[in-house]
Amino acid sequence: MTDVVPELLSAIETSFKSHNMTDRKLATVSKRIRDGTATQVDGHTYAERLGKNASKALQDVLIAENLP
Repeated sequence: MTDVVPELLSAIETSFKSHNMTDRKLATVSKRIRDGTATQVDGHTYAERLGKNASKALQDVLIAENLP
């Protein structure tokens, strides 16, 4: 049986990066973090958005057709 994990991981990473790049709220908060003006609420929003984007990436890739 072929190991599908490396291919799945690559697809998950690609999907995650894609979701992050198109997430306008994440971009706004990231700018505040880089500028040093972020608040605790911004930190929470940042973590929440990353979690949601990770969840979307897993849902995009881990489907029956991609699994052995």
